[in-house]
Amino acid sequence: MSVVFDTATLPSRDRLPGLVAILEQTALRADRELELAPGQDAVSARMESWQVGPVTLLRANMPGMSTTRNAAHVRASPTSTLAVSLLPLRAGRREHEHRRYVSRPGACEVFDYSRPLRFDWSGQDSPIGMFFDADGLDLPGDTIAAATGHLHTSPLHSFLTTQLASMIDRADGLVADAGAEQFGHACIELIRAVLISAAEHGPCDGTAVPARLLMRQILDFTRRRATDPDLHMPTIAAAHHISVRRLYRLCAESGISLEQCLIAARLDHARRLLVAPVAQQRSIAAIAHASGFRDPTHFTRRFRRRYGLTPSQWRAEHPSPTQPGPAAGSWRGRPALPLFSVR
Repeated sequence: MSVVFDTATLPSRDRLPGLVAILEQTALRADRELELAPGQDAVSARMESWQVGPVTLLRANMPGMSTTRNAAHVRASPTSTLAVSLLPLRAGRREHEHRRYVSRPGACEVFDYSRPLRFDWSGQDSPIGMFFDADGLDLPGDTIAAATGHLHTSPLHSFLTTQLASMIDRADGLVADAGAEQFGHACIELIRAVLISAAEHGPCDGTAVPARLLMRQILDFTRRRATDPDLHMPTIAAAHHISVRRLYRLCAESGISLEQCLIAARLDHARRLLVAPVAQQRSIAAIAHASGFRDPTHFTRRFRRRYGLTPSQWRAEHPSPTQPGPAAGSWRGRPALPLFSVR
């Protein structure tokens, strides 16, 4: 356990200034207002944190507080941090991108710090939370936004509240355990499941329906993993806990051929890779495999059908840029894949 701050270590006159200073130093940029009685200049506060793999656990016993992170704050301190918090036993108020909610006592809520938000709670309480990088969820922002304020509607919500409370109670042991890293990743997977569930079960604002939201998740998943040669309709369906039949039905209702989108994304990746400076020594077969094709002959046939040239002809007619690129083996990026949209 790491004690981030404890007023018990400070003289009474320094406790309030100390708490204000630590909030400014350790938190993202925002406007904060502590709930204090008139003339009150002494406070009691203690903040503790634990690192469990990719997840940071935080418990903060402190006075009530109002926090506003507006668009200017988001621009000044951009982040991909997401938090899931178990709220105090008193209700609070929240606002996420101009949508208002009343936080339910004892319920979990999601806080997306990459977007404007406002929240507050009253009284001396101990909110607890898990903080992590939203990229680890591998979910589109629409899903997170749709679930915000509605986690309690998911049938999985109670599992999340129980786990978060249990983790705090056993935090010291979790940190020291050999499986801490894997357990942290498992926590993110649970949160991912709850967000997907809440996005579908929660109230709808009329701008999207569950099937459309699910299709967006499927397209985003497919785009991210297009170069995986094992990515096929059954694996895509399994990853979203639906049947292959339902996946085909969703695609038909959206007017999308997912198989053709997948092939197009792989071909586009290959086309860009063929002329990338870092890939000039790679064979056509290696390019095909790196783009998600198992059979170089099938790849060549598909490539020529789409672009009118074989991969070798394309490489010859589109020489790589003359400027030096990164050394072979050091390339960390991937050529951009085409974006998909749901009609």
